[in-house]
Amino acid sequence: MIVYLCVLIILFLVAFINNRNQITSINSSKKSYAVKKNNSEKLFFLVTLIYLLMALKSYVTGDYSRYAINFINATYKSITDMASIKGEIGFHTFTKIITYITSNVRWYFAITSAFICISLGIFIQKNADNKIYSLFFYYTIGLFAFSLAGLRQALAMSICLFAFKAIKDKKCIKFILIVGFAFLFHKSAAFFLLAYPIARFK
Repeated sequence: MIVYLCVLIILFLVAFINNRNQITSINSSKKSYAVKKNNSEKLFFLVTLIYLLMALKSYVTGDYSRYAINFINATYKSITDMASIKGEIGFHTFTKIITYITSNVRWYFAITSAFICISLGIFIQKNADNKIYSLFFYYTIGLFAFSLAGLRQALAMSICLFAFKAIKDKKCIKFILIVGFAFLFHKSAAFFLLAYPIARFK
């Protein structure tokens, strides 16, 4: 718990200081460019902190233990066996593919956490006006905590983040294909299909 609070304090302080810097540099285009570049560096540092929390979390307790057991079982099964498991074929196949890279549970969570955090970082970098506060709210409103409990859902959500550009570009087929891929990781991704028609409203 202390580690989580330390990261929370760091996020808050960086977001607060960063917001003040943005306000003071609003009248200078040169300073504004410098601030934007600095924001990207801060975002990378803070996403890395969150990544370390996810990757190094204990996997012997809580929901992580179920995914750890599933990964260990996958090492003894063929990719066909994993793909035939009733449920999210994408998640189980992805899990089996990782076993070809490593049989270490810690590395399994390092890889899955990396995918989630990279997706999040790219999404915030491209779409958020205030990148640091966006990451701060991700950490505090429950999404981060949820990603620690629901790995399948978190992976599906991470894939759906890439569909956001398709919404902005009004590329319906591309949007459906991305969400369809996310659906293979968790069926709840189907609800994100509503984002496309909703985005048509001002």
